[in-house]
Amino acid sequence: MKNYKGVFWKVVTGFGITACLLATAYWITYNNLDTLRNNLRTLSELNPKYVYRKKIIKQVDETETYVKKYTINKNKEFLYRCDSCINSIGEDMYALGKLADDNPEYYEKLGKMNDFINEKLSIARQRIELANAYSSGKELSAAIQRIAVPEKKTILPVIEEKKEPPAQKRSFFSRLFSKERNKPKVAADTVRPVAEAAPDESSFSAGYLKEMLQQAEVKETEKSNQYLRENFLMIDRDDRMHDSISAMSTALEKLEIGESVGKINKLTEETTNKTANILSSLIIIGLLAMLLFIIVVYREVSFNERLRKELIREKKNTEKLAKAKEEFLANMSHEIRTPMNVIMGFTDQLLKTDMNNDQQKFMLNIKRSSKHLITVINEILDYSKMESGVISLENIPFSVQEVIDDVHVAFKGTAEKKGVALHYSIDEAVTKKVLGDPVRLKQILLNLAGNAVKFTEKGSIEIRCKLWETEEQMQTLLFEVQDTGIGIPGDAHSTIFEQFTQADSSVTRKYGGTGLGLAISRKLVELHNGKIAVKSEPGKGSVFYFTISYYLPPEGNEEQQGQLVEVKNTQLLNGKRILIADDDEMNKFLAQHILSNYNVDVDTAGDGKEALEKILNEYFDVVLMDLHMPEMGGIEVVTAVRRKGINVPVIAITGNILGSERDKCFSAGMNEYISKPYDEQELLQKIIAQLPAV
Repeated sequence: MKNYKGVFWKVVTGFGITACLLATAYWITYNNLDTLRNNLRTLSELNPKYVYRKKIIKQVDETETYVKKYTINKNKEFLYRCDSCINSIGEDMYALGKLADDNPEYYEKLGKMNDFINEKLSIARQRIELANAYSSGKELSAAIQRIAVPEKKTILPVIEEKKEPPAQKRSFFSRLFSKERNKPKVAADTVRPVAEAAPDESSFSAGYLKEMLQQAEVKETEKSNQYLRENFLMIDRDDRMHDSISAMSTALEKLEIGESVGKINKLTEETTNKTANILSSLIIIGLLAMLLFIIVVYREVSFNERLRKELIREKKNTEKLAKAKEEFLANMSHEIRTPMNVIMGFTDQLLKTDMNNDQQKFMLNIKRSSKHLITVINEILDYSKMESGVISLENIPFSVQEVIDDVHVAFKGTAEKKGVALHYSIDEAVTKKVLGDPVRLKQILLNLAGNAVKFTEKGSIEIRCKLWETEEQMQTLLFEVQDTGIGIPGDAHSTIFEQFTQADSSVTRKYGGTGLGLAISRKLVELHNGKIAVKSEPGKGSVFYFTISYYLPPEGNEEQQGQLVEVKNTQLLNGKRILIADDDEMNKFLAQHILSNYNVDVDTAGDGKEALEKILNEYFDVVLMDLHMPEMGGIEVVTAVRRKGINVPVIAITGNILGSERDKCFSAGMNEYISKPYDEQELLQKIIAQLPAV
């Protein structure tokens, strides 16, 4: 466990270092990326050069717009706005020039754009001057004035009248820039002078007025055409300047973009290099730490692998030892129980014969000693089964009162001989039937009651059962065995339930016993999820008490389940043919002698092969099969019989009481199981239960 804790903390330390390195790498990367993001955000904002340049272009366009508006309607407000734009252009060009000091190429192109803008502004001033010099409708106004105040002597030109082409619909810009192409032209030779004559009042005829107006219109047309031609030339120059300014602005914009991209690339490269250097250092440190961690873990894993292999070897050895132990216990049980079965069986048979008092007393002592020896053997085997974890509990309906009554009957005679009163009481609240294992409860009470009878020389013994707790479909019962015996010292209370332990060695010498009874009882109680304890004082007796919880059986099934069928009609055995397969002559003779008293036709087999041959070739109503025989064991014989399709009832007889042996018997196809030593009534009951109902 200590080694596993060391590995755990090493793994935790390794992961902690790795987590710290990852956190540091994350923080550095995040910090650098955040700085890069902020710088990029700053660079992505509008470049001051770009702002000034776009503002200058916008003001140039606005200047051109105000010039056009002024040339159309002569509103001086547009001249003021135009002058304001020109001033702003000068200020912005100056500011932009300062920003371009660090870039010669940009400064050079900016100077060219400045020249183009100055040229464009010069053209704008010329257009304004041209517009101021030209006054539309001036000639017509003069003609109208002369008509209103005529001179006495005037030579008026005679204008030959020509037909004008029909008027065409034109847009505002076509009328503004193309008047000279659409106005009717007057030939020079169509106007001829005439001699002056003093007009009189009749000379203001319709013809005269018309001629004056036509002459004014011709002059107006010539001036307009001249204005349009000059204005057109200026507009053409202005457009070329505008294109040059746009081209130069585009070139400057490319330089601005290149400058921004260069700054971004430089900043990105610096940040990337810085981050890469730091991360490279962290990676190297991490790899070194990982290598060290791998070496440490590898050593630990190698060590643990060696431990695992050793544990596997130990486990296999333990399993071999456990199997050897189980086989030893099975063989010991068989070897001891087999002769004990003969001793006890023939003792019972002798007790049925006529004997004098001494002979009968001798035989009863032999039987009593045999039962004591069987009890010791059972205790050892039960404890071994519990240590191996192979013991299990049944779950059948049974009567608690019947179990306690059986225990009372078992010790009543012994207690009366010692002059000790033995009583039992059961709480009325305890149900008649509960679900559980009556055999194990009886075993616990037999151990406790047996100790009470053994260690009590006078006084009384009482077995009590009380209702301790009630839940839905469950009752927790409190069992107490109280005596007035020798008692137990207080310092022995904590060890009294350990195996091979008694209060002191003098108890063993005086009363005997293996010291396993209480240890078995404690394990059986714990197997029921209960608790067992003792209250005792030397010379004042003892109270052993324990609690076990039992489920209640379903309603209506209390009386039907868990009851053994007792067959008392031995006439059913009359004329039946039974085969006894056993290699022990004494046990075989004992069973043959018992069955012969009931007119049974008995045949015997001394080994497994002989038994198999007889079963295959002869008819038997029941077969009594010993499990441990030479040539073939009882399980092998039954397996072969079942493969042949023969369904003769087979009752296993063995001295092995381990649960695994019992399971093997039923798995092989046997019908019943009897452990040695058995009494005559048990054997007859098992045989009769296998006979077909009449």
